[in-house]
Amino acid sequence: MIVNDARIDERFFDNPLVTGDPYIVFYAGAPIISSNGLVLGSVCVVDRVLRNDFTEEQKNALVIISHHVSKLLELRVKNKIIIKNAENQIAFEKRNTHLAVTENDSMNDSIAYELHENLAQQLAATKLFLESAEESSDDLSFFLQKAKKNIGQIIMDIRALSNSIIPTTYKNVNYFSVIEDFAGEYGAKNDIEISFEKYELSSAIKASTGLNLFRIVECQLQISKKNKAKYIAILVKNDSRIDIYISDDGHDHNQTCPDTAMLYSKMLTRAELLNAELNRRTTKNGNILHIKLKNSQNDTIDA
Repeated sequence: MIVNDARIDERFFDNPLVTGDPYIVFYAGAPIISSNGLVLGSVCVVDRVLRNDFTEEQKNALVIISHHVSKLLELRVKNKIIIKNAENQIAFEKRNTHLAVTENDSMNDSIAYELHENLAQQLAATKLFLESAEESSDDLSFFLQKAKKNIGQIIMDIRALSNSIIPTTYKNVNYFSVIEDFAGEYGAKNDIEISFEKYELSSAIKASTGLNLFRIVECQLQISKKNKAKYIAILVKNDSRIDIYISDDGHDHNQTCPDTAMLYSKMLTRAELLNAELNRRTTKNGNILHIKLKNSQNDTIDA
């Protein structure tokens, strides 16, 4: 927009900036237009004297400046959004780290309690029975039976404690069967009906892959429990790739809930380690998680 003499222009002759300080006579302006077409303002040059020598090059320069201003303004907005998203992500990661540390401490406390209050005391009692057997030949059989019973219980408790840390220590175990056994035990313990089906199991998977899949399923079962699910169906397919479907009849739980967010974050981490996809969706009947893992030669072992 070019106004050579604002004093005689019918649009501006009575404008306070023309009739008073700074007594504008010449005006040249280019609009600042956002990418979505909104006019944000203008870039302009003014003079107190009449000018008829504003060249095409100067007009183009003014337009270029207005475009740069528009991009800088949008860049500032985008930077603010990026900073805000980064702050939210950092806060989310800190919260998840805090929850993970808390959970790890809780697990360590549980293991320490089990070792001290259960296993250590059972070993102490077994030691006492054996000492009593040495001192009393009349009750030798009785004390030996007590010690034997205690040792059997200790073995069972150690196995249970080991399974709570890692589901199996065998390298070539069928992890789908481990997942199936865990699902059955989890359902019985939490009063949830869990069905498990396996199709097209053409190859076994190596332990590291199986463990990550186990942990993803473990987290999803915990989320389903938080969703108040009473029925869970697990379907495993392992043909050209591994597909695991977990559906439940629970209501859609708020994923921003700290506990649920931490569980889902763990699942995403495990999925990244496997180069797998996690697809979640909610239906009128509940929730479905699809774990999709493309097999490679490194992911399988000979069946």
